[in-house]
Amino acid sequence: MKEEIYNAEFHHEELTQSAIRFFEEKIENRHYAFFVICSLVTGLKYKNLINLTLGELENNIFENNILVEKLYSINRYIEFLIKEEGKTKDDLIFLSRKGTPYSNQQINRLLKKQYENFDGNITTRELRRSYFVHLWSKKKKQKDKEILLKSLTKRIGHSNRYITLEYLGSKRIVTYKTDEEVENKRLTLNGMAKELRVAEEEIIRLKNIIAKQNKKIDRMR
Repeated sequence: MKEEIYNAEFHHEELTQSAIRFFEEKIENRHYAFFVICSLVTGLKYKNLINLTLGELENNIFENNILVEKLYSINRYIEFLIKEEGKTKDDLIFLSRKGTPYSNQQINRLLKKQYENFDGNITTRELRRSYFVHLWSKKKKQKDKEILLKSLTKRIGHSNRYITLEYLGSKRIVTYKTDEEVENKRLTLNGMAKELRVAEEEIIRLKNIIAKQNKKIDRMR
């Protein structure tokens, strides 16, 4: 096994600015870009964000600890969607070109393409984590760390603060298998599969022998 330091600083500002540019330039995927922006500035989970109506999003923004400096951008895009697309407070926002909410897989595929030059694999989970890492980095200097950590642990949904500290850490260790280990595992599984086929064939052979013996016994009766 190998261990490698994985950089978890996803440059929240760069991610956000890239999503804003995408919103303004890529008309066909504008709702996807708005999802990314909202995820980065609210920290909401995919499942809690994707099915929000425009009205629910506005309410949710003020109920959650949104990054205040990004509030103007959110309101500006909400106004744009109302004016340019005729959206109402009851309309879903994050719709694909098919008119249905983006699936998590669809968004992750678009994220992979959009952020292909960024370090790390950017997914909906990492967007959310980027928000909390940014919030922790920004506010821990202004607030009591213990109170802030307790609040973030509850919001993220962790069972204890130690998990949250690891989640918020700028670096983490990832472990992965070497090519040699993967190949050895494959050969082992192939060998086990072959042994299993041989055993199954032997069971079938023994069943046939037993069946023949039973027929002979029946004829002798």
